[in-house]
Amino acid sequence: MINFTTQKEYQGSNIDELLATGYPMGTQFCTFRQAVSYYNLKNKELEGAKSCATLRKLVTKEEIKDGKKIKKQVMVPFNVFEKNHLIETMLKNGHAPFEGTDEQEYNADMEAYQMKQQLQERV
Repeated sequence: MINFTTQKEYQGSNIDELLATGYPMGTQFCTFRQAVSYYNLKNKELEGAKSCATLRKLVTKEEIKDGKKIKKQVMVPFNVFEKNHLIETMLKNGHAPFEGTDEQEYNADMEAYQMKQQLQERV
């Protein structure tokens, strides 16, 4: 379970959360803002996209309490979207999702998307 925009693996309870959604190991995800940046989107190309899970990350925040700076760790929620769902949403909205990516990455992404479509047609 990786973030396809950063190539970092999800860790801890976030893996359990993603597996609970029914996606197999190896599925790729990202946040909404990461998708907008990764695919160089400008308008409503992701309109209708649904997040598949709400994950959490540990963030250190500074507070001023009684005139002293205190560092506090808090869990911050964020939503993630599955890569093939984002591609499908962009195609439905008339956007070529692989414009601007290098050719090798474009071919790999399109092949993965087409394989998923073929598997769904068989079911």
